[in-house]
Amino acid sequence: MNVRRASADDAPRLTPLFVAYNAFYRVGVDPAMGERYLRDRIDARDAVVFLAEDAAGDPLGFTLLYPRWRSTAMRRGGRAGRRRGR
Repeated sequence: MNVRRASADDAPRLTPLFVAYNAFYRVGVDPAMGERYLRDRIDARDAVVFLAEDAAGDPLGFTLLYPRWRSTAMRRGGRAGRRRGR
């Protein structure tokens, strides 16, 4: 298994996993909208996506991280918040 940071070019390969993830939580996601969402988040650097692949390069799973949001403070993080000691 290989885990690597995904690029926006990986959005088509990530989309079936993303749609299945949302279906698990009973959230319907149109595949085209899901792919656009992933591509937009990666391009805008709003999210970091890591993709797990098997030895043949087929996708196994993913994690989607939002580094600009701080869940403990429930607000945007970023450099400004860190400079002020938040």
